[in-house]
Amino acid sequence: MTRPFLKFGETAEQLVENGYEPLPLAIAAKRPIIKDWTNQDLANPKVIEHLIEAYSSAGVGLRCGFLIVLDIDVKDPAASHAIRKLAIEYLGDSSLIRYGNRPKQAMLFRRKGSAFPKKATPALSLMNTKAQVEVLADGSQMVAFNIHPDTGRPY
Repeated sequence: MTRPFLKFGETAEQLVENGYEPLPLAIAAKRPIIKDWTNQDLANPKVIEHLIEAYSSAGVGLRCGFLIVLDIDVKDPAASHAIRKLAIEYLGDSSLIRYGNRPKQAMLFRRKGSAFPKKATPALSLMNTKAQVEVLADGSQMVAFNIHPDTGRPY
């Protein structure tokens, strides 16, 4: 039996208290349910309270901006590990790592300095699959808790 995933109604208030900006996601998808999510005040407890009432069973995304995510979208275990090692060397270690479809991983950091948009390496083919590293920043979001659309298992 697949373990349950944490839902928006269970996590959103605590995430806001911890300095994150949660947003509800469609189940087994990576897209936000709400329109114009980049302009919503997701740090406002009243806004979150309304979203919890409307989308308590939804998956959970985190808006990027103050949150920066290094998304290592590489299926080759050795290459994924090598990229993570380089990230630790240059950015420092992250105690928050999210796995969806291992060995792909997302390392979470707090932004220091000015805001910037998403950055990405060119997409390459490695082991007959797309391999890319992205830095998710302003205008982006990441899946924190949900059902992975490819594996059918919780993130």
